[in-house]
Amino acid sequence: MNEVLVSLWYIMGLWPLAYSMLLLPTGRSSKSKVPVWPFLLLSCFRGAYALLPYFILWNPPTPSIEETELKSWPLIFLESKITAVIGYSKVDILCSESGKQRIILMDQESHDS
Repeated sequence: MNEVLVSLWYIMGLWPLAYSMLLLPTGRSSKSKVPVWPFLLLSCFRGAYALLPYFILWNPPTPSIEETELKSWPLIFLESKITAVIGYSKVDILCSESGKQRIILMDQESHDS
């Protein structure tokens, strides 16, 4: 058996621990009536799928945001339409380039055989 796969399989056991460390404090601070501990316990056996019902039922507390934070330049820049167009065009270019590379590789494989 491949040693990398075995080590990845063992590391997967750490995910419930990481989720527990993140969800227990937020579960205590939220005003939701749904307890978090049964879902964390089930996640040790069923994985992250056991947390999906909790995320559906959970009402996270609203963060306190000041008016000055809404007017800060990173938020204005990240929510602008120009940034969305630039991001979309980069993703479009990357997808089209990867498609071109795949076509080139398939063409080379057909010539080799």
